[in-house]
Amino acid sequence: INSGKLGSGRWAALRYQGSRTTDYDPGLYKNQILGANPKDEPMSQLITFMKDLQDWDSASTGGVDYWNQHLDLQGFLRSMAVEYLTGAWDAFWWKANNYFMYFNPQHEVWQLIPTDFDHTFNNNGNRSDVETTYKKYGKAIPVGGKPDFPLVNKVIYENKDTNREFENILLTTTKGVFNNGVLDARIDAYVAQIEQDVAWDYSIDRSHRPGKNPAYTIATFRKSINGPDKSLKAWISGRAKSVPGQIGGSSA
Repeated sequence: INSGKLGSGRWAALRYQGSRTTDYDPGLYKNQILGANPKDEPMSQLITFMKDLQDWDSASTGGVDYWNQHLDLQGFLRSMAVEYLTGAWDAFWWKANNYFMYFNPQHEVWQLIPTDFDHTFNNNGNRSDVETTYKKYGKAIPVGGKPDFPLVNKVIYENKDTNREFENILLTTTKGVFNNGVLDARIDAYVAQIEQDVAWDYSIDRSHRPGKNPAYTIATFRKSINGPDKSLKAWISGRAKSVPGQIGGSSA
């Protein structure tokens, strides 16, 4: 298993940089299980994947068939759909961060496994972010100079076959799952489950810890869920209304 981690301005972007493990920053790529890799080249299989990605012509036909031989394509596209829908900016699409690459020896394909799923649902409080289309998602980055992210750019943006597959997944997920008609009841159930504990947590005196006393109240909590702006439900509503228009389907 190889993990990608982000340092300031450093990206585990799956870009081919050479044929040797030493060509890659060990602070970004770290092998956890040797698998079929030689001991002196623990990234050998992943490097082959990155070289295939670099050499693949995204203008060619048969993109879905090609990537089904190298990658759990459905799993990758579903993960990217969820990252976009939730506005996950500390993850693979936005930052090439917080993920594992696992080579499945049974199916002989790579699987991208997201981890540490936080910084989502308008975490930065910028309401206009919900209006960002998937074609512009992750284009602007506040940390360092963002390089080419070939797996996103080639598979999601550039190739017509894989782009069509992604759009189908994105639209199906929005209509079937990611909308207020489906999610509000589940959110309300979680709120009912934790609201008493939230109120207790906010009641704790943290005045002795400067910077750790945000002065939240239970009203703040409720507004963050149900408020008309910058709330969880408002974000879901905005995304659910936006996606069909981006792709050409009726609103969720």
